[in-house]
Amino acid sequence: MKKYKFKFNTLTLILMLVGILVAIGCIVVNAIRLFKKLNGDYALTIYEYISFPLIGLLAVGFIVIIVFAFFNSYYKIDSDKVILKFGIIKNVIDLNDVTEVRLLTQKNKLELIFTDESYFVIATNSEWFESFVDEIKEKRPKIAFIQISEEENTKK
Repeated sequence: MKKYKFKFNTLTLILMLVGILVAIGCIVVNAIRLFKKLNGDYALTIYEYISFPLIGLLAVGFIVIIVFAFFNSYYKIDSDKVILKFGIIKNVIDLNDVTEVRLLTQKNKLELIFTDESYFVIATNSEWFESFVDEIKEKRPKIAFIQISEEENTKK
């Protein structure tokens, strides 16, 4: 079973980076505030005993979640389902509900079309589209593969 790495768009990568930088900034500002407070003449309040470690833990947790999502996001095709793993989030698509796979050539997008005509876009490297489709066809030969231009898709 091959894993197809999730392809993040530029905006998502920028937001992930900004999120990590903001979390690091929170840790630094929180450490500076704690250092100043400990070197001052005033005792820490109960609020500060709770808030300083909580802010640090939340920021570190946020960084871990973002990094985990970046390195552990992929698609995997099982015998009867497509599994999308996005960090700690797991989504399962039942292949019995998929009627066709569409390749939109102008936008270079791969879509899974369901029996109710809804769709799911596969965000992976376009070089892996053929392998992805072949693996789905191997598991479920009745699923149709259609390659269409964007103009034909908007007419439907």
